[in-house]
Amino acid sequence: YMGEVIVLAIDKEHRRLSLGHKQIEENPWDIFESIFTIDSTHEGTVVKIFDKGAVVTLPYGLEGFATPKHLIKEDGNSLETEEKAIFKVIDFNKSAKRIIVSHSKTHEK
Repeated sequence: YMGEVIVLAIDKEHRRLSLGHKQIEENPWDIFESIFTIDSTHEGTVVKIFDKGAVVTLPYGLEGFATPKHLIKEDGNSLETEEKAIFKVIDFNKSAKRIIVSHSKTHEK
């Protein structure tokens, strides 16, 4: 058995460690759901661009997806690879572990 353990206490005098089994963490997507709420905004970086849109890295190591129309900057140009921008969450699907984001919606009137 190679489970993870946490050091609970160190007794230097008697050279003992108290170990506890790491609690099975709840689904992190339950937590992400409360962070990446619809219409919340987060800084992201465009990492890959495809015909159908782009992959955007978000906080906590997550990736979001933006369609081409949601990559349009205020000046009318599209975001490019490695470009940082603010993105608005437009869809959060916990079961599919998918976050859809939009840069365009952060500046549309």
